[in-house]
Amino acid sequence: MKRNIRTVLSGIALVACVTVVAPAFAQQYDGYVTLTSYSYESDGEARDEEREDYEEATEALDERRWDRAISMFARVAAMEGKRADGALYWKAWAEARSGKRKQATETLARLKSSYPNSRWLKDAAALKIEVQGSTGSPDKYKDDELKLIALHGLMERNPDKGAAMIERMLASSGSPSFKEQALYLLADYETARSIEIISSIARGNSNPDLQLAAIRYLGIMEAKSSLALLDEVYDTSKDLRIREEVVRAWYEAEMVSRLEKVAKSDSDPRLRMAAIHALGDMEHTVNLYEIYNTEKSREGKLAIIWAFASSENTRSLERIIDAEKDRDLRANAIMAYANAAEETAGPKLVAWYKSETEDEILEGIVHGLMGIDDAKSLIELANAEKNPERMRLLVEAIANTDSAEAEAYLEKLLAE
Repeated sequence: MKRNIRTVLSGIALVACVTVVAPAFAQQYDGYVTLTSYSYESDGEARDEEREDYEEATEALDERRWDRAISMFARVAAMEGKRADGALYWKAWAEARSGKRKQATETLARLKSSYPNSRWLKDAAALKIEVQGSTGSPDKYKDDELKLIALHGLMERNPDKGAAMIERMLASSGSPSFKEQALYLLADYETARSIEIISSIARGNSNPDLQLAAIRYLGIMEAKSSLALLDEVYDTSKDLRIREEVVRAWYEAEMVSRLEKVAKSDSDPRLRMAAIHALGDMEHTVNLYEIYNTEKSREGKLAIIWAFASSENTRSLERIIDAEKDRDLRANAIMAYANAAEETAGPKLVAWYKSETEDEILEGIVHGLMGIDDAKSLIELANAEKNPERMRLLVEAIANTDSAEAEAYLEKLLAE
């Protein structure tokens, strides 16, 4: 499953897609969570808002919508979170590009005074020189696309000279997309000098945005030294964003053992969650049952259940269904089993329904059958059901399936 680096042009969203209809009682885990979106702490909503606004502002920057970028980066800076200094830098960058040199200078001064230890200060110094030396229309800036074409041609003919040129440009005041695509060129050619430059950036010898991109590319490069560096960065960094990006890179590199180690023993529940999602998406969940039994948090257990569904690991889900005492977790495991087994799930779910007495679990079984559109099994259960409330639940589920059998059953019910 090794990815060809030429197919990877931007961030990789690690997503395990599992669609279910959850009963109201269940603490349903929807199985559609990216590595960077999950937050275990109470500040998760603020953290996600900052990330989303920063990404939206960066997109506006790449599209040269300067006023929108300035406004959005100002909003991120006002949050005073972990991206505040980067937001101030890019706000100044957008101001410079839109001809607002005075405002850009003021924003850079604010960056320096508010964040004297920021890793953006080197970039800010280069931008300040450019702003102070610029005259006339901001349209004088060269087209990034033309520069990238030129760099590609140079890398084809003389990779070492091209790498040196890219290194200088990465230290200049280029746009976010330009710098990331220039970094991609280094990773694509993967010469010794390219690896050296990317490794230096991945260790933190640049701004945080570029470091994240460098880590991402390490995961899809072939060099063993690149993969070893990921271990180093993860073990030495205390920045959650950096460590999450390493988890994503391990996913791309199919580093199953490292992901299992994080899923089992990392002290940060957000990183354990990220590793579990990765293993589920990779369909490497054979050792997750052992981790399930040692996982203390409900969120972690739910993540493992839906990782089993993503990887169609029905055996582990059956073991959870048989042994789990928590009704909500067991109901989720039943729905996950239905999603994993699909058309073969019916007989098992019907058997569990007939032997179950807990209404919450019965509801989970019904929703599992509805989720896989198994009208035949639902009708079988409805024909034998004597409890009015459970009968109502079954008929609602049948009405939400799409089959000729369901239509015929409903017409018969109406005719009685």
